[in-house]
Amino acid sequence: MFCERNKAMETDLFEFAYVPDWYGQLEELEGLVLPEPWKFKRPSVETKNQDMPILERYIHTVFRKQSIDFNSANDAVEAARYFHVENECACFHTGLYTGRYKAVYGFFDRNKRRDSMLDWYFRGFYIFH
Repeated sequence: MFCERNKAMETDLFEFAYVPDWYGQLEELEGLVLPEPWKFKRPSVETKNQDMPILERYIHTVFRKQSIDFNSANDAVEAARYFHVENECACFHTGLYTGRYKAVYGFFDRNKRRDSMLDWYFRGFYIFH
């Protein structure tokens, strides 16, 4: 099993990183990617995020899948296919694309906040050229 510093990566986004303004981040992501119906037509359950609950669930699911695959990888090359960690930065492919079919990634820096025990700080969703 390949793990950064011999420690398994957290599989929950909010346990992996400090995430400021989560709903603002999702709103920016929605504006970056190809249009999708991110809202249930007839929700069976009331959710905190009523504007784009499908997008929120999707990102949490993709993050969980990528981190589980990263933790299960046999070596660094295989692990980097799921979650790239290098020095002070980390990123994962969201599986979403812009209107110009550029891949969108979730990007993290090392967390330097003294009031947080988490190793990573979520910077947002980005397109790398």
